[in-house]
Amino acid sequence: MIVEAGTLALRSLAPLAVHLRFEFDDDARRVLVNRVQIQQVIVNLIRNACEAMADQDSPQVTLATKTLGDGMVEVSVADIGPGVSADIAGRLFEPFVSTKHDGMGMGLSISRSIVEAHDGQLIAEPNPGGGTIFRFTLPSDGELDGD
Repeated sequence: MIVEAGTLALRSLAPLAVHLRFEFDDDARRVLVNRVQIQQVIVNLIRNACEAMADQDSPQVTLATKTLGDGMVEVSVADIGPGVSADIAGRLFEPFVSTKHDGMGMGLSISRSIVEAHDGQLIAEPNPGGGTIFRFTLPSDGELDGD
């Protein structure tokens, strides 16, 4: 699901050359979600990350999964861009708030609503290496492939 969303996001961003890196936790393979809705969230986060790094020589987005101890799986989308300014960070998920000149400011608000409808949470935090990491949680089905 995540790889498909990454491919879709990159197609819509051509000719921008962005390197996608995947770091998947083998134990975080199955979640109970509406696939199309969660892919919409992932595509939006990847597109935002790529747009934030548009002026960089080697833009890179890392998509990762991790099993959490509370029956949840965390999905993260990390970029190495300039990060989110402190004056907008607190309002990042509000409707009509955007850092883009031509942005509507609805993507993150809609993404948060989708994740919350799946009993998860969506947050943003500074990436220690520079940029921003968006993390969201989804309920796991509690089984591993092959079980």
